[in-house]
Amino acid sequence: LHLSIRRQRQMCIRDSIIAKGNALKSIESLAINGTLDRRVSPGKDTFDLSLQGMALNNYDVGAMGLKLDRSQLNVVGDAELISGEINANTVADFSQAQFSSKDKTLVAIETTKALAKIDRFDIRATAKGKLKAPGVDIKSNLDTQLSEAFNKRLKEKQQELEVKLKEGLNEKLLSYAGDYKDQLKAMDLAGGSSVAYTHL
Repeated sequence: LHLSIRRQRQMCIRDSIIAKGNALKSIESLAINGTLDRRVSPGKDTFDLSLQGMALNNYDVGAMGLKLDRSQLNVVGDAELISGEINANTVADFSQAQFSSKDKTLVAIETTKALAKIDRFDIRATAKGKLKAPGVDIKSNLDTQLSEAFNKRLKEKQQELEVKLKEGLNEKLLSYAGDYKDQLKAMDLAGGSSVAYTHL
């Protein structure tokens, strides 16, 4: 862990914390920089953060028994503080994400299958306003990706249902075929096959 502090004249203080390698557990690197500038009035404090390669494991999402089994997390952020007003932005990028759920409800099962199609997503957060009570806004592209994944899952289920219905209908039609059952097996009766047999 390396800590460096550089002080310049007229009350401008820059602090940096940089950590890499064996100094960290489950994180590839961490860097935090800060500047406290009092050379002019009002003073301005700025900070930035970079966290790379943090391993997340067994994180409880909370809803429907969902759990983020594993993911790699990168975070970048910056903040500026002037006269008690803060303006901060943070982006958390999740990659290699894998979800699971112990909940056996249909909603939980289908949500888990939809999430299996999502490998990467991000969460963006902003904070603006008075330092003691800033306005906070949190957004994520996970909602959009999950909606798209549900649509894909719905199409898959429709295709599965169509196949089962067609198979069931063919079996039902063949049950009325009598002596012609063997010949009709080669025909897609439910699909309206145009194959013709001259000996029928």
